[in-house]
Amino acid sequence: MEKFVRAALVGLALKYRYVTEQLEKLVGHYFGSIYIVGGGSKDELLCQLTANCCKRTVYAGPVKATALGNALTQLISLGELSNLQEAKSLVKRCFQPVQYHQRDGDIWDEHYQIFLKTTKFDVLS
Repeated sequence: MEKFVRAALVGLALKYRYVTEQLEKLVGHYFGSIYIVGGGSKDELLCQLTANCCKRTVYAGPVKATALGNALTQLISLGELSNLQEAKSLVKRCFQPVQYHQRDGDIWDEHYQIFLKTTKFDVLS
């Protein structure tokens, strides 16, 4: 079972790299980091694999991002927070994300090329 879970997480990390690179091509901007929020942010292996594969720092958390976003939106609509920037500032003060830094990047380039060939995802190149 452990191997199946790892295979699924590696597949997610490779897909995250693909999507990130395609977004960068579309908008013409390099994204130096990736944020994983919600339940996936609790999975240390997923976060580390994503940092490795994507060659970027991953920031994980908060776990309850959806509920937090809902509450902040309501606070803005009630006038308790003045705008989105104030809400973001509040989140940054209250929730410290866990950081994951890239390791073993060269290995992941090889895996990524195999991923692209076998999935035929490389459509924007």
